[in-house]
Amino acid sequence: MRIDHVCSRAALALTILLGFTKPGCAQMAGTGSIQGSVTDPSGAAVPAATVTATDVATNAKTVQQTTEAGFYAIAALPPGKYTVNVTATGFQSVTQENVTVDALAVITVNLTLQVGSVGETVTVSAAPPPLNTADSTLGSNMRNELYTALPLAMNGSPRDPTAFVALVPGVQGLGTQAAGTSFASFNGGQPYLNEVYIEGLPTTTAAVQGETRNLSLGVSVEAIEQFQVLTNDPPASYQGQGVENFVLKSGTNDFHGSAFEFFRNTVLDARGFFPPTTPIEKQNEFGVYASGPIKKDKVFFFASYDGYYYRQSTTPTFQSIPSLAAQQGNFSAYSQVIYNPYSTACNASGANCTRAPFVGNTIPANLISPVSRSLQSYLPTPSNGAILNNFLTTQPIGLHNNNTTDKIDVVLNDKHRFYGFISHGRYATDGLAGITAGTSALPLPYTASRYVTEVPTSAQLRDVYVFSPTILNQLSYSFNRLYVPITSATVEGAYPQKAALQGLPPARRVWRFPPSTSTVLTRPPVGLERIRLLSTRRAIRSFFRTMCSG
Repeated sequence: MRIDHVCSRAALALTILLGFTKPGCAQMAGTGSIQGSVTDPSGAAVPAATVTATDVATNAKTVQQTTEAGFYAIAALPPGKYTVNVTATGFQSVTQENVTVDALAVITVNLTLQVGSVGETVTVSAAPPPLNTADSTLGSNMRNELYTALPLAMNGSPRDPTAFVALVPGVQGLGTQAAGTSFASFNGGQPYLNEVYIEGLPTTTAAVQGETRNLSLGVSVEAIEQFQVLTNDPPASYQGQGVENFVLKSGTNDFHGSAFEFFRNTVLDARGFFPPTTPIEKQNEFGVYASGPIKKDKVFFFASYDGYYYRQSTTPTFQSIPSLAAQQGNFSAYSQVIYNPYSTACNASGANCTRAPFVGNTIPANLISPVSRSLQSYLPTPSNGAILNNFLTTQPIGLHNNNTTDKIDVVLNDKHRFYGFISHGRYATDGLAGITAGTSALPLPYTASRYVTEVPTSAQLRDVYVFSPTILNQLSYSFNRLYVPITSATVEGAYPQKAALQGLPPARRVWRFPPSTSTVLTRPPVGLERIRLLSTRRAIRSFFRTMCSG
């Protein structure tokens, strides 16, 4: 199959969200919000008070005014730490520091103003309680400081940024199904009923809901700022039984950068008790990221690269292949009698037929198909003179993955912001990485192997504009694609053409090597008399059915 999956969900969500700035609206596109009420010492509402939320990392300010009821809601805020300042005529200003906003979260900050001069300021340094009183949603959040402190294993694939989801209460991790694809069950439900988001962008493909490869193969762990998991009562704006949202890092007013490498190597491994040598295993994951301001307080960037290379060899094992004599038609070492198909003699009714055995259990050279001769010419030389388990083999396997993540944040003014990101990865198998489990470990073209390439791409452009204390417009264009071409490792060898195999349909002129199973001649050959001077696909089927079937 040339293409396993060309997904595209080009989530053309030119979504214009016009409405009151309520908590549900504030949670769109993977952002958070701050809301609350402003009152005077008597508990009465303070209308038209100016509320300013300042991002500590970028100094970006978002301004709102309280309603007649003294309520305010500052929506679509990027995750991070904020300082909230409130001013009103006839009152001292109040500043609340250390307000932590997470994506998908609604933080309630109620403030009381004291009568006095506007020039006087009351600063509250203690963080407000992180309780969500806006809705009944249940879930967990893992921020960067914890996310980067926990260990992630490299087990034949890159470190997976979605691996920690299974640590959340109510989520059962069920392992992996394909390269880079992890899946889980939420609250005992079936797998693939949840949805995975990147910055609010759903990554569902045409075949799988809850697809993770756009993250695991397309985004470095170092590029994730935090993730959220909603296990109960997620907002109606999100689909799925459970919700996973991953937030990318953003640039700040300070430059940051890092280079890293994680590795495992054969020289660090101990040899087992029985194997004479230590199996080859080399895993290297390395990368770099950088972030900072392009224009202080206005334009910020983040960029990362992650590379992963994996090399291993299959466990040394004995395979059974035809002996050198058998490859020439001499089966005298086998107990099974080989009959000459041209000596068939039947009675008058045709019900009973007999055949004469080949002399010396040897098939004459002129009766062996040249197609069969060509296809068997690639067999290796046996390691010993035995009939079975006569070839000791091990094969190299490997893969590599490279991805980049780039993001830009633009603060146009205190009411208008713009964001954009693109992530792109390429996972590809090297050599015989696609060896099918339980099949032959013989060299090409006999092994059942394939080349797999997975190319995840995600992108988003988002514009947020605050029209008034009650109206916010958010326009987002998102794109998500997973391209997975799969090819046989033997197609380029043109083995059927080299064997002069005739009669192939036009669409199959470039044909893979006929598949064989893992064990060859593990039982005495049966029906080898059917190998004849034929140049058809029937000869190939007959040859591999009798000589290469387990």
